[in-house]
Amino acid sequence: HGQRVPENFHYDSANNTEWLSAEQIREEIRLHVDASFAG
Repeated sequence: HGQRVPENFHYDSANNTEWLSAEQIREEIRLHVDASFAG
C-alpha cells in the first residue's frame, strides 16, 4: 500500500494549492466510506 516516507518527513497542508469544498468531502465519504452518508 504505497511506500514509506523518510523518518523525518513532515507534511504541512498550508502549502496546498487546491482544496476540497465541504460537499466534495461529503461525496468522497459517500464514495469511499459510507454510501448513505448525508453529512
